[in-house]
Amino acid sequence: MRLTEDDVVKELSSVAGFAENAEKLAWRRKLKKMETILEQELQPIEDEILGLYAKKQPIMDKIAKLRQEMSAECIHPREYLVHRGTHVECKFCNKIIRPVKKK
Repeated sequence: MRLTEDDVVKELSSVAGFAENAEKLAWRRKLKKMETILEQELQPIEDEILGLYAKKQPIMDKIAKLRQEMSAECIHPREYLVHRGTHVECKFCNKIIRPVKKK
């Protein structure tokens, strides 16, 4: 059975009207206090975090550019090589290398 919009509004109002006025008033005061804490205490910290991310981004861009250059010129250092059974993979540049078989 599908409810009409009016039925939904009636059910929501019924549930919302269950609490007594004193409980509603106390809850709304707590909600207002929580909103004040969020606005006055948490928001400045979040703004500071966003500022730090803004400072961090140019550095991350430089690192990404340098890493891209290094990947293109990768020398496949030993500490980045992983043997996968049939081939060797460089974890720095993600290149798959097939070892030359000795005759």
